[in-house]
Amino acid sequence: MKNKILIILISVFTINIIYAGCGACNVDNKKAETPMGEFVTSLSKNGTVDGMVLASCGMCNFGMRNKDCSLAIQISDKAYNVKGTHIDDHGDS
Repeated sequence: MKNKILIILISVFTINIIYAGCGACNVDNKKAETPMGEFVTSLSKNGTVDGMVLASCGMCNFGMRNKDCSLAIQISDKAYNVKGTHIDDHGDS
């Protein structure tokens, strides 16, 4: 009986750690809001971004469904993951 309880407790804690994310944010954003200002509002046909965009943690600030903090940019009301760099490369997240 003790072994079963121990296995259940270890399983619950392991699953919580795996799916918890970083735990540093109180995520309540459901969708990225359209920013005010002179930001890029659309992508060009070849997919390049020419102009100013918002960059932040996609999970915490743009309502993305990532499992951890990751660098994302926002164009209009849509958020995109940034590939080739990590959020911690640009300061402590």
